[in-house]
Amino acid sequence: MADKILPENFKHIIRIANVDLPGQKKISFALTNIKGIGINFAEAVCVVARVEKVKKAGVLAAEEVERLNA
Repeated sequence: MADKILPENFKHIIRIANVDLPGQKKISFALTNIKGIGINFAEAVCVVARVEKVKKAGVLAAEEVERLNA
């Protein structure tokens, strides 16, 4: 099995709202791991925070994670 090449700044786990989220998932799906957040609300949060919902959670910049936490 071929190893996937990950970006240099890839984080396997990110922390948003005191919940560890997997870096391998798209951010819109990763946010659904937070209790009470469904896919529709997660996508709305991405729009309000100006984060691309198709980005992997592990490649988000610190600024984008901060906007999601705000």
